[in-house]
Amino acid sequence: MKQILLLCAMMCTLGINAKVRLLEMPDMVYSNTPATVKGTIKGYTTTNKEAVLIQYVDFETSSMQTVNATISTMSPGKASDATFECEVPIKFTDRVTLSFRDKSFVILLVPGEETGITIDMKQLYAENTKKPALTFTGSLADFNDDFVQYAGEYDSSAPFASLTGDAVTGLTPDQYKSRMMDAYMAATKKLNADKRLCGAFKQYVNATYQYHMVVNLYSFPRRKQAASGSNEAATLPDNYFANVKEWQPFENNAMLYAFSTPTQVLTLSQALGKATIGESFAIPKCSRQLQTAYACKAQLSNSIPLTDQLKADLNANCPVLKDAILKANDALVAHIEENRRNPQFFVKDFDPSLEGEAIFKALIAPDKGKPLLVDFWATWCGPCKAAMKTILPVKEELKGKVNFIYLTGPTSPKDAWEAQIPDIHGDHYYVTAEQYSALLKQFESQGIPTYVVVDKDGNIVNKHIGYPGNDVIKEELSK
Repeated sequence: MKQILLLCAMMCTLGINAKVRLLEMPDMVYSNTPATVKGTIKGYTTTNKEAVLIQYVDFETSSMQTVNATISTMSPGKASDATFECEVPIKFTDRVTLSFRDKSFVILLVPGEETGITIDMKQLYAENTKKPALTFTGSLADFNDDFVQYAGEYDSSAPFASLTGDAVTGLTPDQYKSRMMDAYMAATKKLNADKRLCGAFKQYVNATYQYHMVVNLYSFPRRKQAASGSNEAATLPDNYFANVKEWQPFENNAMLYAFSTPTQVLTLSQALGKATIGESFAIPKCSRQLQTAYACKAQLSNSIPLTDQLKADLNANCPVLKDAILKANDALVAHIEENRRNPQFFVKDFDPSLEGEAIFKALIAPDKGKPLLVDFWATWCGPCKAAMKTILPVKEELKGKVNFIYLTGPTSPKDAWEAQIPDIHGDHYYVTAEQYSALLKQFESQGIPTYVVVDKDGNIVNKHIGYPGNDVIKEELSK
C-alpha cells in the first residue's frame, strides 16, 4: 500500500500528463456568462497586427457574429510564443468556428467556462504530419482534441458511400437495409477499437452514423427510382423502420453538435422522426430549455405574440434564454399596435362560391385602371416572406401607381395570417382551399411563391414561379 501511495505522489510531483479521458458528452450548459478562450501560438512570427477570429451564432438575432482576439507577441518579427484571449457571448454549449490566417476549425465552447487552445505553427503548415496543429485544455478538451484531429477521418457519411447511385438499382428494400446494417457494424467496430479517441467523440460519431442510416433508409425509394430511371418508387415493407426507433440517434448529447447549431438537430429530430417512426425522435433532456425557447421564437417569427401560458413556460423552464425572447415579444407587440394605428393593409371579402377562371377575374376587377401584381403566398413560406422584403424598394417607388394583391388560403393559419399582414402593405384575400388550388392550376403552378403581373386593362402580362427579381418586376409593372 505504501508503494502505491508513493507512486501516486511521484506522479503528482513530476506532473505526469495522466489526462482523464472524457467518457461521454456532458449535458448542455446554459449561462449568461460568456465563454472564455485563452490561447497560445507556438513559433509565431509576424510584423503585422493579426487576430484569431471566432464566429458564433447569436441567440437573440440568429445571425453570425465574429469576435476578434488580437494576438500579442513580445518579439515582433521574430519567432516566439504569442498569446490571444477573448470572450464569446454564447448562451449554451455550442459549435463555433475558429479561424487563423487561412485555416479554420470547428470546436465547442461552453458559456461560463474557459477553453485553452495551443496553435503549433510548425504543425499548422506541415505536410503529412500525425501531430495535431491545435491542442486543448479546460472545458471539453478531449472532445475538441478529437473533433479537430479526427472528424475528417470519421466522416459520418463515408461508411455508406458505396450504397448510392447505381449500387441500389437491383436491391430490394430489405437487401438495401441489410447492406446498410453491415456497413454500419463494420464502421462502429473500427470506431470502438480506436484507442486514440475519447468516449465522448466515439459517442458523437456513432450517433451521426445512426443518423445517416435513418436518412439513407428513408431515401431508398427515391434513390432507387433515380438510379433505375423508373417512374414508380419502391414500396417499403411494414417493418422496414422497426429498429430505427431503438437507435434514437438524436437522444445522444453529442448529437446536439453534429450540425451548425443545436436548433437544427431539434428540427431534424422532429421531421425525420415523423417521416420514419411516426413521431419525433427523443431528444436529450438538457436541450429542452433550448427547445422551449425556439418554439417561442418560431411563434414570434410568424408575428404572433406569446400567450400568458408561453410566458409562464419561459419563466419556469428558460431562466437563461427568457429575457431575449421576452424582449423580442415586447418589440413585436409594440410593432403590431403601431401598424394598427397606421394601417396600410386592407383585408378584402371574397365570394367563397366563385369557381374556375371567374375567381381571378373577380380578384382583379376592383383594381382595373392600374397595373397589378398578384402574389400567391403562405405564412409558413420562407421564400415568400424573403421576396416581400426584397420587393420593398419597388413598392415604395411605384406607390400610388401600382396596386398589390396578396392571396393565401387555409394552409396559412388564420391567426398567423392576421398577425403578419399588417407588415405587408396591399390588399389581402383569404380564399377557400378549392379556390386557391384552382388559381394555382389556372397559372400552371405547383408551388409558391407565384406571381402574376396584370396591366391596367386587366390583361395578364406574365407569371413567375419564384421571385424573378426587382428589375424584372419593375419593368413589367411599368409597361
